Amino acid sequence: MARRTQALGPDRPVERVAYVFMDAEAAHAHLHALWLRELECWTIEQGDEIRLDTDHHAVPVKPDWVKEGESASDGADVPAPATSDGSGT
Repeated sequence: MARRTQALGPDRPVERVAYVFMDAEAAHAHLHALWLRELECWTIEQGDEIRLDTDHHAVPVKPDWVKEGESASDGADVPAPATSDGSGT
């Protein structure tokens, strides 16, 4: 929405927004948050502009409650899911 209602007017929409960091460490620290919002993330290394977000792949992180549930079921006797006749086998 904001890209269409920006100061240049509706006939000149913003096609992309890029954040450029002089410090590569800072760029990497903000990369995931920018990637989630489809914003470009660039850094300057040895005088070259390097885009970081195109090769970023988020690693799924399971919440603690999921990890706890998985560890509780490890080695436990988990019943088989019920079939359509309700027999479980």
